[in-house]
Amino acid sequence: MKDKFHLKDWTVRFSIEDVVNGDPDAWGHCKVIYGRKIANVTLAEELVRQDEQTIKQVIAHELIHIHLNAILESTRELLGPLSADMHNSINRIMHLEIERATDTLSFVIADLFREKDLQNNDVIKVDKITIYD
Repeated sequence: MKDKFHLKDWTVRFSIEDVVNGDPDAWGHCKVIYGRKIANVTLAEELVRQDEQTIKQVIAHELIHIHLNAILESTRELLGPLSADMHNSINRIMHLEIERATDTLSFVIADLFREKDLQNNDVIKVDKITIYD
């Protein structure tokens, strides 16, 4: 699936944890090192108990974050000279709007991916979950 997201030249690592990034309600989290083209995607153990479409949507959501991470990094650079209050307000708005866009796009993309569209080498088994690489 990495290739389908134009991340062929990236190292994308998946892991599964009981709690993702300290948030018991989160199903996924993505930590991006943009300059090195590395992304570590953590998925919640709870996700294993969800339907396949939800799993695809969450994985798509995290892979979209890899592309959009540069927007957040650029915004942080631009906010440097602003006051702490202004910095926090703009940062919250950016995170909210990127999350909204990512959610919408991930549902659309997950619907576009059907099992028959994925090649055998796209599938990775990790514990009880199937990850589409």
